[in-house]
Amino acid sequence: AELQAWTRAVWKRGYGEALIQGNMLESDARALIKSCEQTFKFDPIPEPERAWPALVQLPVVKDGYGSVLRMAEPNPTETNSAVYIQFQNADREVESQVAMEVIGAVMEQPFYNSLRTQQQLGYIVFAGSKAEGGTRSLVMTVQSSIANADYLAERMFEFIESFDTTLQAMSDEQFKAYVSGLVDQKLEKDKKLTSETLRHWGEIVEGEYRYNRDEKE
Repeated sequence: AELQAWTRAVWKRGYGEALIQGNMLESDARALIKSCEQTFKFDPIPEPERAWPALVQLPVVKDGYGSVLRMAEPNPTETNSAVYIQFQNADREVESQVAMEVIGAVMEQPFYNSLRTQQQLGYIVFAGSKAEGGTRSLVMTVQSSIANADYLAERMFEFIESFDTTLQAMSDEQFKAYVSGLVDQKLEKDKKLTSETLRHWGEIVEGEYRYNRDEKE
């Protein structure tokens, strides 16, 4: 009885968004949406009450690298440790966000070569950029069965400290090659309808609705 009452309450009010993309007439698409609305007869939730995606700005600290979140592994026999580092860019200007992507592209291979190939610290090693809530962050992760999280973090921050030297040593031609590669990647046409649809749906989920994001960037 309680479950039935809860179910009725859940479907009493609601809000939904739909994306119909492909070989379909607009009239047919609207008819499909109307059919859904007639099936799910709930009262619409007013816009101020809707749950929108929210991005929390990480706090800036005076000393050290920022905030640390530790999570203990519940399985006592688990031998793996993992570290995930994120540098958030709260500036939403297009130029600033794309610059984060360029730095992420430059960092990816040197990070892998240092921590995976040379130091052999883990079998999952990655550095790059991450898009979330209309912003970009630099992200790095290492998972290892031979070193604990503290040691992994130490080695990762050592790489970060030395990365400026890598950037300074790059020639203009090398840097332009990364920029050109990123431009080509953004301007590449979707080869499948599913790829284009997922890209557009991502804009809807994030509440950004910038379907021409790649062209703008």
